[in-house]
Amino acid sequence: RDQPRSRGLGDVYKRQAVRSGAGLEVCSAVDFTLLRTLHAKGVRCDKMPLLCNGYKTDPYIEAIVSARAAGFTNVLPILDSSDELGKYLANPTMLLPVPGETRRQPLRVGVRLQMPHYSTGPGIASLPSRFGVSLAEAVRICRDEIAPMAGAVELTMLHGFITNGIRDEPQFWDDLAVVVDAYVELKALAPTLESINLGGGMPLSLIHISEP
Repeated sequence: RDQPRSRGLGDVYKRQAVRSGAGLEVCSAVDFTLLRTLHAKGVRCDKMPLLCNGYKTDPYIEAIVSARAAGFTNVLPILDSSDELGKYLANPTMLLPVPGETRRQPLRVGVRLQMPHYSTGPGIASLPSRFGVSLAEAVRICRDEIAPMAGAVELTMLHGFITNGIRDEPQFWDDLAVVVDAYVELKALAPTLESINLGGGMPLSLIHISEP
């Protein structure tokens, strides 16, 4: 049966994702508004993984804090700048038990690794992306900010995103190697690190479609 047009495809897709047990990528405070609307309509969103990517404006930070305080236990902020973790820790509710839980859930975070920015323009060298933090800064965050708060804050994901997309198979493997090497180094400092998230699109040469 056709869905009412007023609902919109985005609403339909989000409902289906929630019901199937998938996680969602969140990119702004507006996304949390949509999720809260779905939740109020009976579509349970509070236990699904919510990866909070992108640069965190103050309203975005407030939305993340508010969602966790409201019982969204699987909110996972992906740290995109050096001072982002401190903004969460400045709010005591981030480390309190969430509603409905008898014990405190650790604040789980990821970190976005600054990846090479590739350019094919004449005379233009490859430059670091302006998004994310360098490996040296990620090491410092783990050593100086996360490790002293073991049990209260956990690093669980390493994220790398190729700003202008993955062009071909060699670049995919080169970029994956950069992230894996960083994962090994950070894992030694943060044993809770458990996953890699590499974004930028899968090159078509790695996608094999079987003939019918």
